[in-house]
Amino acid sequence: MLTWRTSPQGLPGSFLLGRAVAKHRLLVCASGQAATESAPGKAQTVEHDSRRYSQYAASTSQDSQPTPQTDFSKRLILVDAHALLYRSHFGFRTQRLETAGGEDTSISYGFLSTVLRLLEIQEPPTHFAVVMDHHGKTFRHELYTDYKAQRPPMPDAMKLAIPKIQQLLQILGLPVMRVAGVEADDVIGTVATRAREAGFVVAIASPDKDFFQVLKPGLQLLRPPKKDARDGAGIVAGFVGYNYDAFKQEFGIEPWQWVHVLALMGDASDNVPGVPGVGAKGALSLIQQYGSVESVLENADKVKRKGQREQLSSTEGIQKAQLSKRLVTIQTDVDLPPVRIPWENLLLRAPPEERLAEIESALGELEFKQHAQRFTRLWAAMRSAEQAAAAAGVLQ
Repeated sequence: MLTWRTSPQGLPGSFLLGRAVAKHRLLVCASGQAATESAPGKAQTVEHDSRRYSQYAASTSQDSQPTPQTDFSKRLILVDAHALLYRSHFGFRTQRLETAGGEDTSISYGFLSTVLRLLEIQEPPTHFAVVMDHHGKTFRHELYTDYKAQRPPMPDAMKLAIPKIQQLLQILGLPVMRVAGVEADDVIGTVATRAREAGFVVAIASPDKDFFQVLKPGLQLLRPPKKDARDGAGIVAGFVGYNYDAFKQEFGIEPWQWVHVLALMGDASDNVPGVPGVGAKGALSLIQQYGSVESVLENADKVKRKGQREQLSSTEGIQKAQLSKRLVTIQTDVDLPPVRIPWENLLLRAPPEERLAEIESALGELEFKQHAQRFTRLWAAMRSAEQAAAAAGVLQ
């Protein structure tokens, strides 16, 4: 039976959002102190300023610290649903999960496990949204008729799972966003940008490298690791955390320049052409040297590699670079009512007690016993936090 607990137990220890950007990594410990790590297993305790070194904004570079207006009590996580649903689908491709009645629950189980890990971090999000793609074409299809044209049809298991997951999220009371005519990437980009400007610290959970372009102080990306990892240095709820500084150190450019790299190299997964003959390494090298697509094209005659030089100087190459840049740019200013919803609509709250029977039934049908137990502990923690906030007179 799902019930409220007065003293929740078993929530995971602390995680640090953001990868190391120097030899010393800041570790936020469950005790509320921080430690610097120069080698595995050798940590030295130092004083901890919880505002400066929040899990959602950890950074070692002064120029990437969140603005003074950032309120670390407002923490938003945006989930790129379809990208993570596909990972769940292919993650169980060799061994599927089924109920006693034979229903395939692999995708629902994997996706819900991911959502729970994100909700269970030590400094849990105060606001949360699962962002899903809407059926239909977008402005990118109008710009380029072959946009995503090479993609195979959605697997039948995904077609069956998505409506069930949407229903399950609604029953659980977790906010879901879908906007007709707008890709989930653009919804996420806009909401994340709005939230940061409103003083939130923001994390985007997605394997999509395109989101590197929106990284800013206080706005970070959580990507699944190449190999399965649930904990350890730089791992947040099973994700690798990229902050503003980590990106700059790894790629040698500013996050906003990532659009220019993608424009040159293209994106096979979305059928974005890019410039023929310019691969990932070549594109990054060119942007490191010239700064932007426009500057690369202006200096095409100076490019050392003959094949790249010819393509970047050709009419076709120039047109493809310009088109690709428009296709890979994530919109951060979508001006539609579904995207401009009040922040209170994304506020995480424990469901009312009269909903527990329905939730228990929904999870029970899927035979997600452990998930039900984890949600019980999570809601108990939420309810305790709500009561404490109400007592302090700060409940939003």
